[in-house]
Amino acid sequence: MNSNQHRLFPIFVRKGRSPRNSLAGFIDHSGRTVVEPQYEFAYPFREGLGSVMVADSWGAVNTLGEFVIRPKFRRTDYFHGWFI
Repeated sequence: MNSNQHRLFPIFVRKGRSPRNSLAGFIDHSGRTVVEPQYEFAYPFREGLGSVMVADSWGAVNTLGEFVIRPKFRRTDYFHGWFI
């Protein structure tokens, strides 16, 4: 199994007709939705966490979509292999 098979990747699903109105979720390497679209924006998983934006604040979720770091940061940075 390669490392991509353990990572999740963001997918953006448009809400309504506007291309600027979408929600982000996560899919696995096969394209299966793992975390339903519910975030304003998301970055790919690294080291088991994905950075997500909710209400203009950044936090981190696990592969179940549960917050490990609650959204409270105004921007995201790259730390030790992942964003927050």
